[in-house]
Amino acid sequence: MKAIGWILVLAAFACSCNQSQKADNLGFENQATAPDTTNYEEISMISLIANPDRYNGKRVIVSGFLHIEFESNMIYLNETDFKNNLTKNAIWIGITREQMESPMMLRCQNKYGFVKGIFDMNDKGHYEMNSGAMTKIIKAAPLR
Repeated sequence: MKAIGWILVLAAFACSCNQSQKADNLGFENQATAPDTTNYEEISMISLIANPDRYNGKRVIVSGFLHIEFESNMIYLNETDFKNNLTKNAIWIGITREQMESPMMLRCQNKYGFVKGIFDMNDKGHYEMNSGAMTKIIKAAPLR
């Protein structure tokens, strides 16, 4: 009987550890379902916006000013473009509402940061406002 009790305690502990990890990895529940994290190219927003066909479908890391809000998840070239609503100088961040509220994305809110994912030049975001989208995002973090 004691063995069953210990098994339940260990199972509860394992579940709680998994939840804390899950909260910071944008919803990828385990390594088997997470995208491959190798071979990402760090590129500038200017290069990405000017040459979308060169990076379409590629694994990229891009830096800029991140703003996370329902129907307005974007990484802008800079904070001035965000303040002036210059959405063509921004890339859509394709994440779910649950991922929007993850600790990883909340740390980036209205800060300069980077996003690591796959670039899709055909996905222009909400109402086709942007110059492409970052999808299958595996990491986002503030620069400072």
